[in-house]
Amino acid sequence: SKTIGFYMRDNKRKAIKWDEGFIPLAEKRGYKVEYCDASDDSQHVDIVIAKLTDEFGSFKEEKSQQVIQRFQKLEARNIPIIDPIEAQRVVADREIFGQTLDGIDFDPSIVHNPNYCVVKSEETLESEMAEHSIQFPVMMKTIVASGSLAAHEMGIIFNIDQLKERIQYPAFIQEYYNHNGTIFKVSVIGTYIHTGTKSSTKNFDTSSSEPIMFNSQHMQDVIDKESYKSEEPVAEEQTLHIAKCLSASLGMHLYGFDIIRDSNTKKLAVIDVNFFPSFRAVPDVFNKFLDLFDMLTTK
Repeated sequence: SKTIGFYMRDNKRKAIKWDEGFIPLAEKRGYKVEYCDASDDSQHVDIVIAKLTDEFGSFKEEKSQQVIQRFQKLEARNIPIIDPIEAQRVVADREIFGQTLDGIDFDPSIVHNPNYCVVKSEETLESEMAEHSIQFPVMMKTIVASGSLAAHEMGIIFNIDQLKERIQYPAFIQEYYNHNGTIFKVSVIGTYIHTGTKSSTKNFDTSSSEPIMFNSQHMQDVIDKESYKSEEPVAEEQTLHIAKCLSASLGMHLYGFDIIRDSNTKKLAVIDVNFFPSFRAVPDVFNKFLDLFDMLTTK
C-alpha cells in the first residue's frame, strides 16, 4: 500500500477534520497515512501533503527555514509534495506572486489584473505609483500574504494624503476595482473545479470619503451583504481558462483563488491565490483529494 505523509498545523488539522474525516477514508482506499515533518530520512512516504504557509509567513525565523529546507530535500528525492515548495513560496509573498501573475499568459479579453506596486519608503511612494500607472482608489496590503494577523490588515484608500497618513512600509498597493460587492471563490483539486460566490466590499464613488480600514478575516462592516445574490455567475469556460493558466504556471494541484469582475469593463481580475484552503464549500472533498493522490502516485 502507498503512504501519504502529511504536515500541517494542529488548528488546520482540526478545522478540516483531517483525523476523523480524511484518514479513515484514505485507509479504506488502501493508503497508509502518517505525520511527516521530513526530519527522518528513513521514513517511507509516496506522496506528502505539506502546508508550509505559516513557515513562509515567518521565514525570518531559523526554525521555519529549517522545516522548509527539509521538505526541499525530500522533494529533491523525487517525492511529490503537494504543492511544490516553490509554488507555496510564490503565493505566500504578494510581491513575488504579483510578478508571477504578470508573467502568465491570460486571455486579455477575459482577464485584466489590477496595476500594483511595492513601495519600500516614503521617498519612492509617488514615483512608484506613477511608474506603474496606479489610479486611486487603491487597496493597501502587507507584502507577506499569510501566516500572521498583520497579513490580513488592509485598507481602501481614496487619495495620496490618506495613503501617506496610513501606509506602513514595505507596502503592496493595488488598484481597487468596483466589483458589485461580489467575489467568486474557485476551489481547485487536481482537475476538479468548484465555484461559489461570496459578498465583498462595496462599490465606492471615487471621490469617496474616509479611508476604509479592515481585516480581511473580519469584514462584516465593509461588505455589501446583498449584491452578490443577484450577480451573474462567471462563465464556466472563463473560470476554467484562469484555473488552467494558474495550475500550469504555478505547478499547483490543491488551491483556491478569488476573482472579481470589474463593474465597468466586465473583465475578471485574480486577486488572491491560497494553497490548501479550507475547501468548506466543496462536496465530498476528501474523496477528491484521494483521486488526486491516485493520479499523482500512479505516474
